[in-house]
Amino acid sequence: MWLTHRLSNQAPYTLAAGSEALIPPSASSLNVAMNVAYARSKPVETALGQDLSDILEDLGRQGPFGLFRVWRERWRYRKELARLFIVGPYMINDIGLTLDQALAEVDRPFWRR
Repeated sequence: MWLTHRLSNQAPYTLAAGSEALIPPSASSLNVAMNVAYARSKPVETALGQDLSDILEDLGRQGPFGLFRVWRERWRYRKELARLFIVGPYMINDIGLTLDQALAEVDRPFWRR
């Protein structure tokens, strides 16, 4: 935390669009990430309805304990893919995924198929 704090204090600030205010780097990169995530997302009602439908279908097929087991497996798999991005992105090709496919998989929450 100390190193991150020191680096963020030394990083250059960016100028907010249409104003004179300076935005710290972490805040501006967060805004960019949120805008990208919003642009990719479906309308909330559609996504929520689809998620609920998939959860109920999995619950009927797996049962409550099986559902949590499947969710844990998805979470671990997506966590491992995220680790591969950091360690060596070239390894993602070895498992038969493109970088875009792997990034889309990592971005999904554990309850989505």
